This record gives sequence, structure tokens and C-alpha cells, in this order.
Amino acid sequence: MIRFFASCPSGFEAQLAEELEAIGAKEIKESRAGVKFAGNVESAFRVAMWSRVANRVLLPLIEGPCRSAEHVYDLARRVPWHEHIAAEHTIAVEVHATGSIFNDTRIIGLKVKDALVDTIRDNCGDRPDVSKQAPDFRIHVALKGPDLTLSLELSAGPLHERGYRKRLVEAPIKENLAAGILMKLGWPERARAGAELLDPMCGSGTFLVEAAFIAMDRAPGLQRENVTAQKWLCAEPGVWEKLRDEANARIKPLENKIRGYDQSMTAVRASRMNLASAGVQGPISVEPRALEDWPNHQLQGQGLMVTNPPYGVRLSDEVSVVGLFGQMGEFMRQRALGWHAGILTADAGLGKLLGIKAHKISKFHNGPIPCQLLQFDLQEDAFFNKSGETLAPPKGFPVLLDGNAKMFQNRLQKNLDRLRKKLDEKVTCYRIYDADMPEYNVAIDRYEDHLVIAEYAPPKTVDASKAERRWRDVLMVAPDVIGIPREQVSLKVRRRQSGNKQYERETERQETLVVREAGLQFELNLWDYLDTGLFLDHRLVRERIRSFAKGKRFLNLFAYTGSATVYAASGGAKSTITVDMSANYLAWAERNMALNGLLGSKHQYFSLDAYDWLDRAQGTYDLIFLDPPTFSNSKRMNRTLDIQRDFLGLLRRSIRLLDRGGILIFSTNRRKFKLEDELVAELGVRNEDITEETMPLDFAKRPSIHQCWQMTKL
Repeated sequence: MIRFFASCPSGFEAQLAEELEAIGAKEIKESRAGVKFAGNVESAFRVAMWSRVANRVLLPLIEGPCRSAEHVYDLARRVPWHEHIAAEHTIAVEVHATGSIFNDTRIIGLKVKDALVDTIRDNCGDRPDVSKQAPDFRIHVALKGPDLTLSLELSAGPLHERGYRKRLVEAPIKENLAAGILMKLGWPERARAGAELLDPMCGSGTFLVEAAFIAMDRAPGLQRENVTAQKWLCAEPGVWEKLRDEANARIKPLENKIRGYDQSMTAVRASRMNLASAGVQGPISVEPRALEDWPNHQLQGQGLMVTNPPYGVRLSDEVSVVGLFGQMGEFMRQRALGWHAGILTADAGLGKLLGIKAHKISKFHNGPIPCQLLQFDLQEDAFFNKSGETLAPPKGFPVLLDGNAKMFQNRLQKNLDRLRKKLDEKVTCYRIYDADMPEYNVAIDRYEDHLVIAEYAPPKTVDASKAERRWRDVLMVAPDVIGIPREQVSLKVRRRQSGNKQYERETERQETLVVREAGLQFELNLWDYLDTGLFLDHRLVRERIRSFAKGKRFLNLFAYTGSATVYAASGGAKSTITVDMSANYLAWAERNMALNGLLGSKHQYFSLDAYDWLDRAQGTYDLIFLDPPTFSNSKRMNRTLDIQRDFLGLLRRSIRLLDRGGILIFSTNRRKFKLEDELVAELGVRNEDITEETMPLDFAKRPSIHQCWQMTKL
């Protein structure tokens, strides 16, 4: 009896132990991320042929503590490598370290390799070569703290590489993980009872192939070549060929109906290609179907629905995933009654959107992502929120809403109806909702046929799970009530930003769109930054600037994307100067001007800190717009900016450049900002608070969004 170790994904040890018992292994003992077992040489290769869950099959050769590279060499030198590997064979050493005491584990691999080749050279007169791509033998080095274990890998590479996947789609699930999930869901027993299987988001078809292999009693290693079995000096000649013949003899025709759907034709083609490569034939099909095209009748019999939907790990994907889970839950409730279901997710909160109580939850990792397998018996007594009302999206199945979500839906619809009646029809970019209900602490802005949903940071007193649920309600309801496709919704998290974070990218879509406002065009980016390129609450401020601009020399400080400059130029400004520290935003401002045909040398742009520009500036201006950030400690500035502390200095520098009778419009979005009248009086201006006059209708419920003053030089 020889002792072996079969590794597997953490959380699937029990399934692997059951496999090993069925294969005939002895002395089976579950361990972390694997199972120890005993048997003869053929037993180990039988596991490599038949295990659907295992990652690798290893023969431990020696173990011991190692506190230096020399210790590693000495330990590896004690292994009789020449009894396992011939000099003409090739090798590769793989090091797997957890909590290692070594700073650089590459030296461990080198020392093991040196000991191996030295041993074989001493005993055989020649040495094996290293081949990282396709070695005859892989040496597995497990290092946990100072404890090192050397093993010979008998599986000839990762066992999840079955050999049938010729084409992949984004974020595929590994074959052995898919098989392990099917085993947790009881598919082997269900398949024997004649059940059918459905994967409504099949991707590259991994669940379909693995389910077919199980139903056909087809060995997962049948398409693999095991070079180690053919060349290992301790293996009986022809052992792999013998096991392959046995496996071929056991294959049964596929009788279970297996179906896969995917809205992506690329995924459908990948699935079909992989099924053909796997040699699976029978009642198995893959069709291009979006969610709204899923079966509109009750699924018959006792079946299994299993799928690996998108996880929504990235913020930009979350709105689509939330809608998907809500509608998928309603499909399961309406169409799959009596079936069993397994849904893989990286977020338990998404699972709650299904509206069905999971009877079992298993935790594990899909690559680096921690996941959960939610198991459901689709019976009516497992459904919750039975009395809730439904939201009917433009496409797909209706979504069940609880009472709170329904109240949010009603408020959103009420706001939308009010704004449509009162706003000028030419206003196509506006705020629809701004934390009207404390439980739903978000802002929702419409930019023509796009939507931006921004979450305000919830107070610490609010339960995190409840806040997460409310956020999901918003993502479920808003796109469908407003009538915006989910792929045209951008999500943002609005929290106080410090320093350069206010300018950092949130995503890397680099996708822009052009919108119209008051007869002008503006380029926006709704995805890559916290702000979009157009401050909607300044709509009336910009209109005021245009009304004053004819024949004026206009200066725009802290100009951002230059929207105020566009308004001034379109209003007939004699000249414009646009100042912003960001070259990116300044280029954006130039593009906005070009969009509106406002070109020529009378429009100038300066990529400078506004303080520096003001200190160097010569000449005077008739109209100045000053809209500084609340706070900035950008590395490009030689100072920090705190608007409450520094406003007077900025005003003094700006007013110095005003001609007599010239106008300065000063705006800030600092909520608690205070403008001391006695200090402003020293500046020689007539000051008017125009906050109320410049607050658009859609921001009337949150008047603190900005404060604005008009100062005329005396």
C-alpha cells in the first residue's frame, strides 16, 4: 500500500472522498483542500482518470523542516530520484507556499531542482533537462512555514484541464469545480433517475459537458495523455492504456435531456464547439436566448437548473446583475416549480433578490473570488415576499418587490411625473431623485437616454446589510421605472474624496456621449470619473453667464470641462480665458468648445494652478466665474486648498482683475460654507446672494447643493 494525496478545491473534500471510495481507494482521510488515501500504483492513476473533482494526484516522497536553502537541498538530496525518473526525461519544479519563512520562494525551486539532477547524475551519469511547458514529470513543493513536503505529481498537470475546451468566454468556471457543484446538487442520482438539466446562462458550456459526462459514466480523464504514467519508472507498462480501455467500455449513450441558453452568440458558439470537442451526442442542445426568451411554460418533471451568472464584482456591472437576479428568481418561481436549482454567486445579497429561501449554502472559491452555491427546492413553501407587488420591466419576467421597494418605486414615479410637467421640454439632463426617502440615500440623474445612480455613503448608524438591500432595490427599480436600458446606467459611490482621489478614474471604459443643454452640446463621460463633465445644478448659473457675456472679456477659473466658457462664448463674449490645473479637463474643455463651433485665437486655455495664474495675470476682465473645489491637496499645487479657509484670498485675487462695473460669480458646493459679509465689504464690491435664483427646479428639494453670489466691482 502506497500513500497518496489528491488535492481539490477547498469545500469539495467530501465529494472527492466519495469518489475515492467508489474508485476503490483505502484509508481515506479528508484534509484541507484535499484527501489522503492509500492504494497501489494503479489506484493513483485510476484517480487521475476518474476523479471529477481532484486538482492533482501526488505521491509524497519526503517531508521535513527547512530553515535555509541549504536545508532544502539536503532534504531533497535524500530522495532516490533515480528510482523514479530517468536521465533522458524532462522535469519542472512547482513551489506552492503559504506562510513561508523564505522571502523568495524561487530559490526553493532551484535547490530542489539542483538536488534532483545531482542525484540522477551521480547514479546515472547524466541529468534530466528542465521543461516548463510540457515536462515528463512535475515535482510539487509544498511549503507551510518551515515545513516542506516534496511530492511527485502523477496526474501530469491539473486535472481540470480535460482537453475538450477549445473556446472560452469571460470568467469561465473550471471543469472540476463545475463537476463538484453538480455532485453537491445531487446530479449523479438525478441523472440516473432520468432528470433533465438546464443552464440558462451556459457561457462556454462547462456545466453542460460535465453533466453529460456524469450521465454517460464517461471518465473525465479520457481525453488526457498522462506522460507520467507512461514514463514513471515505478509504473507498470501500459497502465494508462489499460485504464483508458476500461473507461471507453463503460461509456453509455446520453439519455438525459440537457439544455443550455445564453444571450451571447459568441458563448453559444463556444458551447457548441466544446460539446463537439468533448464528443457529447444525444439530447443536448445550446440555443441563443436572452432572459426574456426563456421558456414561457412550466418546466416539466423533476429537473435541475444550475448556472454561474455574472457576479457583478465591478461596480459598473452591478445594475445589470441585480436586474438579472430579480428576473431569474421570478422565472424560477413561475416556470420551474418542482425542480431543484443551484445558483453560484459571489454575493449573498444577490441571492436574496431571487425571493426564494435557499435550503443549503456552500462556500468556496472560484479562482480568487469567494463564492457561494445557493441550493433551492423550488416549492411554494420556499418562496417569500408572496404578498409583494411586481415591477414589470420592458423585457423579461416581472420582479417581485417588497413594501419598501414599492414605496421607492412610487416616489420615483411621482418625481418623474412632476418633472415632466414642470421642466422645459428642452431640458434633457436633470436630477430625478435626491435622497427624498432617508432609507434610499441615492441621487439619480438623467442624461438624455442614460442614467447615473450615485450612492451617498450611509451613516454609521445604518445597518450595512440593510443599506446594501436598499441599494439593490434602487438598482432593481430605477432603470425600469424611468425606462432606461440597464446597459445605459452608470453607478457611482459618492463619498468625501481627498486629494487627487476626486480626479481618479472609477472604471476604464473611456466611453463618451454628447448631450444637449440650452441649444449647446457637451461631451460627457458617465463611467470613468465620479463626476460626469457637466454639473446639473449649475444649469441656471451657466444661463446667467451667457446672458451677461455679450462683448465681455470672460475668465473661467477652476474651469473643469469648460461648460461655463461654452455658455459665455455662445453668448457673444469678446474673448475667453479658461484655467484649470488638469490638462485632461482642459483638453475636454477645448473639445466642448469645438463641438459648438467656438474656435479661434480669442479663446485661450491655461493648464495651471488657478492661484499661480492669478498671481501672474495681467490685464482686466468684465466677467469672471469662480467655482473652486471644496478641498484639494493635489501634488500639482504648492499648497492645499480649503475653500472655507481660503475663499477671501481667492476673491481678492480675482476681483483685482475685474474692471469697474465688472461681475464676478462665485459658487461653492460646500454644504456648511459661510460667507462673512464684513469681509466681503472690504473687497469693494456690491454683493448679491443669488443661490435661490440659480437653483433649478430639479434641485429645489436640496437647496444646499450649491451656494452662489454675484459681486459687482464698485
